[in-house]
Amino acid sequence: MQNQDNIDNIYNIIRYLGKGSLSKVYLVRNVNNNTEYAARIRIRDVNHFQQELQMTTNASNLNNPNIIHLINYGLGTITIKGNVQNKMNYLILDYCSKGDLYNYFKFGRFSERHAKFIFRKILNGVRALHGAGICHRNLKLGTILLDQNFNPKISNFAFATLFQVNNGIIQLNDRIGTIPYMPPQMFNNQPYNGSMADIFSLGVILFNLVTGRFGFNNADNHDPNYQFIRNNLINQYWNSLPNEINNFNLSQEFKDLYISMVSSNENNRPPTIDQILNNNWFNDLVGLNDTQLNQLQNEVYNEFHAREEQIHMQLDVNLEEEEGLEDDTR
Repeated sequence: MQNQDNIDNIYNIIRYLGKGSLSKVYLVRNVNNNTEYAARIRIRDVNHFQQELQMTTNASNLNNPNIIHLINYGLGTITIKGNVQNKMNYLILDYCSKGDLYNYFKFGRFSERHAKFIFRKILNGVRALHGAGICHRNLKLGTILLDQNFNPKISNFAFATLFQVNNGIIQLNDRIGTIPYMPPQMFNNQPYNGSMADIFSLGVILFNLVTGRFGFNNADNHDPNYQFIRNNLINQYWNSLPNEINNFNLSQEFKDLYISMVSSNENNRPPTIDQILNNNWFNDLVGLNDTQLNQLQNEVYNEFHAREEQIHMQLDVNLEEEEGLEDDTR
């Protein structure tokens, strides 16, 4: 045991999984029950770890199938490659063995029908968060993980906070998250409603899934594509996109839903997740019986599995250079 890299002599470190702006993530195994988990080790901005822990705990307690579950946490000793570091904050979470949604997006678009099935599950998780007054503020393909059945789970609550307390909306001001998914209010350092910021980010995710692309670089006045949306020049917006996207014969229901979600005026976005779920774009899923739903689920599973094989074929990149905590804690 002493020769095995570990966390607090409880979790043996199996391998490195990846990193974000604030943390590194490792696959670990509990020495007591031999169960595998993901360990998220905070490497930056450690003073705000308690906020991340509180939001992760609150989200986990919702027991939603599309939200990551917190197993344990601590402030302890981390040993990696023989390098011992004390007083490191960590979270022990469900291990989502299929990685994040971004890895699968890189291999092209999903059909609208398959995208609906995936997106509806993501919305289910966000609806639970918003119902508890929590906004995520970093929703993107990379923070949506996939379990062994390719079921999406919202993860990474480092930037999450409360947007509503006692039915009162809290105006937020932090400019955080990931630029292509930021609403214009956040991008331009203006006050914003956290739930509306999430809905904007979800609109970008929706476009990602259905087209395999981004519809604009950022929601800034200087972005030529987003200017069309801001100025309500919707036909010009669609005409400005690559011919490949327009050749997908995208449904009008999809186009209308997407444009409403990424509106520059947050008051013009759908006010709730339920309103998005009740949008006409989802109509053809509403009447499906259990057999039809299972068939659709199998179709989506098989598509993910085919993309997974492509991912494995490309795993020639050596990640060991990023493994050591010391690189980011100097």
